[in-house]
Amino acid sequence: MERKKLSLPRIFAAFAGLSLLWIGFSEAWGRAGGGGGGGGGGGGGFSSSRGGGGGGDPAVALALLGIIIVILIIVAVGNAIVSSIQKEAREKREALFRSQYPQENLTALKKEVERLFVDVQKAWGNGDMTPVRQWLSDGVYQRFHVQLKMMGEVGATNPVDDISIYETWLHSWSISGEFMVIRMSINASITETMRCTAAPSLGYSSSATFVEYWSFMKRTGAPGSLGETLSQCPSCGAPLPGGFGEVCRCEACGNLLNTGAYSWVLTEITQAEQGSAHGGTGPANGPLQAQIQRLRREDPNFLEDQLEDHASNVFMQLQWSRASKDMGILSRFVDASVRPGLQQHLIENSWHHFRLYTDGVQLMDLVSTSDGEIEAAICVVFSFQRLMKRPKGKWEVLDPGIRQDTLTLLFRRKKGVITGSKSLFALVCPACGGPMGDTVESACSYCGVSFTSGEHDWRLTKILDTAGFNTYETQISGKHRIIPMDPRLFEKLGSVTEMAFKNMLVVMAADGPYNEGEKAYINALASEWNLSPMSVKEWMGQAQCGRLPVRFPVRPHLKTRVAALMREAALADDSVSSTEHAFLTTVLSEHKILPESPPPPDDGHLPPPQGQSLPPRTKPRNT
Repeated sequence: MERKKLSLPRIFAAFAGLSLLWIGFSEAWGRAGGGGGGGGGGGGGFSSSRGGGGGGDPAVALALLGIIIVILIIVAVGNAIVSSIQKEAREKREALFRSQYPQENLTALKKEVERLFVDVQKAWGNGDMTPVRQWLSDGVYQRFHVQLKMMGEVGATNPVDDISIYETWLHSWSISGEFMVIRMSINASITETMRCTAAPSLGYSSSATFVEYWSFMKRTGAPGSLGETLSQCPSCGAPLPGGFGEVCRCEACGNLLNTGAYSWVLTEITQAEQGSAHGGTGPANGPLQAQIQRLRREDPNFLEDQLEDHASNVFMQLQWSRASKDMGILSRFVDASVRPGLQQHLIENSWHHFRLYTDGVQLMDLVSTSDGEIEAAICVVFSFQRLMKRPKGKWEVLDPGIRQDTLTLLFRRKKGVITGSKSLFALVCPACGGPMGDTVESACSYCGVSFTSGEHDWRLTKILDTAGFNTYETQISGKHRIIPMDPRLFEKLGSVTEMAFKNMLVVMAADGPYNEGEKAYINALASEWNLSPMSVKEWMGQAQCGRLPVRFPVRPHLKTRVAALMREAALADDSVSSTEHAFLTTVLSEHKILPESPPPPDDGHLPPPQGQSLPPRTKPRNT
């Protein structure tokens, strides 16, 4: 292989990377809304593969130390400049918001968001989201609620402590019809412990600092705030209980209280590394936005954020049906024609999730169908780790590490339907507002309306994996198609290079803490690929605590190249342990990658498997 010349920027990046990466690592966290993200994992810093020795020239050592100090000073000054620029941009953004919406008290909202953040974390740690139910959308509540139910099934608890918030700022905002969607960035730290009686090896303790985006929705001009606990119904004036159960509504008039009609409601929690790529919190792309506006002319109350929230609710309910084998709940939102097949699939593929997070929910497409309906395709990106209950009550860990996958949910409803304040997704009849007491009912016991007719609300009609999604793409008639869909959208969650690097970290962490050979390999590879030292530090921690998902690109040739790099990583310490081998075999077979598949030629999307600065190692061999 031809050796590359080391340019000054590359040398600077290498020294800066080595200096920063010597800091060490913290541990990963779960926390409420923790998604697939996390920070650090134990172990010390990186070390050289060449080993040390006694003695040496003191002058050379002092010179090297001086160079490192100068580099650290330059990095610190650079970070300060960047921080100053970012702060100035935030101040300008917030000033613009205040000038456009003087009725919204942004300073008070920040304090309310911070209070809710702490309250949500405490409620999660206590295993009961009831105290914060009023400020959670149905989708967000179901994410928490179903996760906690699944954790309860396997004896898992996740108490949190030492909650600190360092800074909260306005990230973005948008207007959807009569509603405003506002996105707040939160820089915080949490200490937490995960325990699991079904699989004690999955437990951990951690403390980490992170950034998350919390998205809120409210009808423009609504007077309520996050700091105001409703004591009486804003619709009928009836007194309200101190807390709410699964449904947040007034018992007297049936009015839903967490729709954003009266006060801010939390609709999405997104990790920082995923926040710029997806999440229904900002304006959609041009073509999709145009079609949303077209649909909104027929249905002024349509909100893409609300539909995405419904989809996340449905996704979590499907996973609970799979775990509990209770299919009754499907009756209220799954089309009758597909319900039997879906039920059979869930029963035959039943397992529990130790971890289950929706990392992103995005409206991808709107299609006018030939039979007079509107079809919406909503992509759900989720991270998970599964357990299977075997005979005699023994639990088996199905996934050696946390994984990530994508499903597309297709929803339909009749053209001309006007979105109302009542929704079957909130256990309320969309026609008359009657409560749904028995979830196995497929029609309202008060007015007789079918829940899944499409006459009043959206219903789930199909679930597509990546291959099915691509087939769906090609089958849509051009004359009915409204906007284009790109199946590679969610590759933008991070570059393919980052995706490959993370997968390699997971492979090396499969058999325990990184050894010296693996640390040296990671150190050199991070420098060779010019990856952010702080990001690498965080990813290593996630991998060592089993919190970093394994992901593959959609395109087959890139998927095969990433697999080749994972095999390369297994040999970082010149040996492949049985645990690493088992992990690779499981992951690659699940993604239909042949064990002996040779990597295709590089097309510029990924660096070569072994760069010029990597430490000397034996020739890679297949696993």
